[in-house]
Amino acid sequence: MTAAESKTELRFAGPMARAQRGTLLAVDDRVRNVELLQSTLGAEGYEVVAATSGAQALDCVALKVPDLILLDVMMPGMDGFEVCQRLKRDPRTADVAVIFLSAAGDKDSIIRGIQMGGVDYVTKPFTREELLARVNTHVTLKHLLDRNRSLLQARHRLVAEEIEDMKRPLRAITQNLGELSRKLEPMGNGVNKLLNETLTIAKDALGHLSRELLGWGSDASHEPSTEFPVSSKQLEELIGKWYLSARRRRIEFKMGRLAKDVSVACHLSPLTYLIDLLMASAVNMSSPGDIIEVQLKAADKEVIISISYAMPAGDGDRTLDGDSVGEPGWLEPAALDLQLVQESERLGGRLRMGGHPGGRKLMVLSLPV
Repeated sequence: MTAAESKTELRFAGPMARAQRGTLLAVDDRVRNVELLQSTLGAEGYEVVAATSGAQALDCVALKVPDLILLDVMMPGMDGFEVCQRLKRDPRTADVAVIFLSAAGDKDSIIRGIQMGGVDYVTKPFTREELLARVNTHVTLKHLLDRNRSLLQARHRLVAEEIEDMKRPLRAITQNLGELSRKLEPMGNGVNKLLNETLTIAKDALGHLSRELLGWGSDASHEPSTEFPVSSKQLEELIGKWYLSARRRRIEFKMGRLAKDVSVACHLSPLTYLIDLLMASAVNMSSPGDIIEVQLKAADKEVIISISYAMPAGDGDRTLDGDSVGEPGWLEPAALDLQLVQESERLGGRLRMGGHPGGRKLMVLSLPV
């Protein structure tokens, strides 16, 4: 690295920074690579911060946590693996998505990067289409997660307010009954006994209501409290809502419907999250003029969702079996694919990736009914 490179200042880039889509941190010890990332991603409306060393990257993150980090693997001093480890140990940055930048033939570094907590990788020299597809996908997912957290927090606040509104009249009833019981105590008659029994019942009811509602409210952000099971109509709506996102990008969206009503044995919130991950991947990996096709099939013990779209650049290199003219070959999962597989397994389902080099990619999700 030259002296000029070591003195490169951190800067924001992009003529469309006003229409900001997210903040990215680009880390590479070669200034030319950083400038290329800035110009490519800045032109798409991203705010791009540059760092030319691992230490400089950590300084940047301490000032402002980005939405996503593009991190070179091989750097002098602190390499990308060590930077990623430090980021994952810090609660402030543990959830920030890291995309590793690696040489095309360096499979060992790619695997190690995924093990360190990276969500994806881009090989150098990268193509503009592949870079944008992968960055757009992960930034979209990050925004979806942020939105879900905000909705859950708003729901929790609403629950807390409702609890307080319901408890207020019950408190007034118990207080009035207690006061009335004290005033009638000298009478020692059946009315006083009845009031005491009523007061005990009211206090028990208030305590039970408080425990139940407060418990439900505190669990409002946890998946098990969500709707279960999910109907076929809800499932179709979860997928169908992506029609507009596809059309805005001039991508044709075709969706078949289930031939019969079924109930998917999943909670609604985590299933929504998984469907959003899958559809965001399909939409962001597709280009104008492409076609996304979604088919739904009800089997004996499962619902099968098949999503096919144009094969992204680089996926053809990961085909394990199959050929370009026969049945689809299953693909070795990339980092993002591994995340999708893990999310499907948490729901008791199974996800497989298939496709042909230069053809179409197929994601097949099986869910229990």
